Amino acid sequence: PVLTVLGAMPVQLATHMASLSAELEKQRHARAAALTFHASVTAFDALVDAAVEHAAFPVLAVDMAASLHVMRHNGDQAAAGLLPAPRELEGYAPSDTDKERAQEALKVWYETAPALTMAAAGCEAASKLAAKQEALRAQAMALRARHEGLRGGIAALLTLHASDTALDAAAARKAVADASSHFKGCDECLKEALALRQAAAEMGLTLGDTLPPAAEMANEVAHLRALAADITAAAAAAPAKFEAERFAAAMRTVGEPRSLAEAGLLTELPEEMQSLLPEAPRDAGLEPFPLDASLP
Repeated sequence: PVLTVLGAMPVQLATHMASLSAELEKQRHARAAALTFHASVTAFDALVDAAVEHAAFPVLAVDMAASLHVMRHNGDQAAAGLLPAPRELEGYAPSDTDKERAQEALKVWYETAPALTMAAAGCEAASKLAAKQEALRAQAMALRARHEGLRGGIAALLTLHASDTALDAAAARKAVADASSHFKGCDECLKEALALRQAAAEMGLTLGDTLPPAAEMANEVAHLRALAADITAAAAAAPAKFEAERFAAAMRTVGEPRSLAEAGLLTELPEEMQSLLPEAPRDAGLEPFPLDASLP
């Protein structure tokens, strides 16, 4: 009998060890479940705190809407699987504190989730508004460059060089005509500036130095128009341009007033100079030494 008992001991010991191992595995599983629940409650609690903050004080950033949508999705999934808590197993069970925290966090989450969705919608609207404002700023900068280009071109055409000794009426009239062809573009710039300013005001956008005030742009164009009118008046009152080099060459070539008239140069000569020309007989050539004839 002793040998029989001793022979059965290994089998009983192995059975007992297997039972202990199974019990230990159950306890480990129960403890792991309790710890997992505690970690889930802690993580969900932190997510709820972040959601409350973002819902109460939304940051209207361009990329915040996507983050809020992700937060709402993760929060809904976590809330759906948080309760019920794992049941008690082998003496291990979630603490009452964790259960209370989970219930309180769920209550706050269900109150905050709609506000989180509204905050995401606000961020999307702010993102669209920011894009429109940026496009409007770009239009304003392009309009300013176009206006300044037109203004500078007109001013260059109407600028008289300081070295000019007399006004060239024909050149002045041509400069005014060329400049006047650009005034229509200036008027279009002014209309666009008024429309952009109105659109900016509706968006709550201040253009600042991006685009000059419409009154300033209008005054600049009015000044250039007044300058063009003054040049036109001066050109109308200016005498015909006297081509001194051409006149001197003709004098050296033909040498007498009648030939000058035939060359069409006397009309270009100022009156005070025409009176100084000698009257030569029409049937005789010009005597280079008229006083010699009176000498003995």
